[in-house]
Amino acid sequence: MKVNRSGFSLVLSLTIMAGMVLMVIVLASFLQVESRLAQSHSGYMRARFNALASARIAVGQLQQLAGPDQRVTMRADMFDAGATPGATSSPATAATVNPASPGGTISHQKRYWTGVWATGGVDSSKVRDWNVKDPHETRLFLGWLTSPSDIDATETDIADKTKLPNYLPNHLNYDTATGKVSTTITTGQDLIKGLGTAAAAEGDLVPLVSRGTVSWPASVLTRAGQQYYGAIDARPMPLPGGLSVTGRYAFWIGDEGIKAKANLPDAYAMTTTGTDLKGLEVWDKGFRGTAAQRNAIELIGGASDVNKTDIKNNTLPAGYNFEKWRNEDIAAATDWDSYKLPKVTKNAELETWAANIGGTAAGEAMANAMKILWHDVTTLSFSTLTDTYNGGIKTDLSTAFELPYTLYRGVEMYPLQKTTRGVSPVLKQPSFFHGAQGPTDLDFNRPNLQDKIASSPGNLIKASPRASEWAPRWTQSVLGSPFSDWPDRLGLQSS
Repeated sequence: MKVNRSGFSLVLSLTIMAGMVLMVIVLASFLQVESRLAQSHSGYMRARFNALASARIAVGQLQQLAGPDQRVTMRADMFDAGATPGATSSPATAATVNPASPGGTISHQKRYWTGVWATGGVDSSKVRDWNVKDPHETRLFLGWLTSPSDIDATETDIADKTKLPNYLPNHLNYDTATGKVSTTITTGQDLIKGLGTAAAAEGDLVPLVSRGTVSWPASVLTRAGQQYYGAIDARPMPLPGGLSVTGRYAFWIGDEGIKAKANLPDAYAMTTTGTDLKGLEVWDKGFRGTAAQRNAIELIGGASDVNKTDIKNNTLPAGYNFEKWRNEDIAAATDWDSYKLPKVTKNAELETWAANIGGTAAGEAMANAMKILWHDVTTLSFSTLTDTYNGGIKTDLSTAFELPYTLYRGVEMYPLQKTTRGVSPVLKQPSFFHGAQGPTDLDFNRPNLQDKIASSPGNLIKASPRASEWAPRWTQSVLGSPFSDWPDRLGLQSS
């Protein structure tokens, strides 16, 4: 019997076609997803490379302006007169107080800009350019460590080269006849005077430092007011390279060196009530007076501390009490190794330190306080032995008390300062503290250990001050019997 199969080919064809259409739709969806992922990844990588380029530009600018030894940095708010701030700016100090002051006002947008001054190296024919006897007229301002804020009016793919925030100096910036900063080439002072002008319209700025890092009172609602309390904004600028380069950049360089370091190691720690770190000997305690061992962060009080200082009327958390936590940390430590504060390595760890000492509430208060104090307190400040006046490495002034007088007076603060050796009038020229006269010259304060003890070794014992490092133990052979008087003079330590 013959089976009727009419219409089967049509059904089969439609099924195959439906499968092919479904496969095309699936492939198209996959391609669309992959294309979007590739586009997203491309944008992500472009943003990362733009950020890396911006960071390298910032590091290059930092090295170029502040890299040499004879450089000094300071924030723009150093010119603030301390008066009540306005909506978008603060009154600046008068020229009678600081001749380099911009006068007028300081824009909140530029309040935390970091400036660089040169003390030497601009005129290669001289060791130094800055004269401490005439500081305002001889120090040269080089500019601000921030990205440009103005785009060229005709070439919109580059920054306006006439309005850059900094410049490279040369000998023409100084008047060779007077040795002072030139009064005809005023590039540096013009940059300072520009502090009163806003960097850009608020709508053109992007936040670089904002909520989460810094904080401000709840009553401050405008962006300008938030900038006064620590927010940092900058205008995105086209990346160098012309129209072929896609993307923009912006950066701001802060100065950790001018902040108070909360975790400064203090091997001779003592609480504000007089309790010593356990394990300290009398000899150790004597070193407290040789240098500042810590920054007094506790002087910045909380909301309940009416006798202590708050920051810009921005009330610190009521539970914030750095002094109490530090005292308890010292009291609980059994020795230097168990003292916790010096082990803090970054700002976020201060919260953990406070929580370990005073509980969760103390940790939260410390975290909130650090947002208010972000521009004033840090854990990341480090110093160098750089001599910013003469260049090179600082001179160890303790050698003045260990060398014979003629050798001490022959110590050079910079190459060829002393043109001869031996006993000569040249050696009588002041070499420490830059030639200052009177008691500020170290020579007027020296004990004259080596050249004054020949006739009377006991004179060394009478020298004041009597820090142990100023009386090396190898002088025992010179002192003879008076060496035995040291225990009474140096905290009962004889060896």
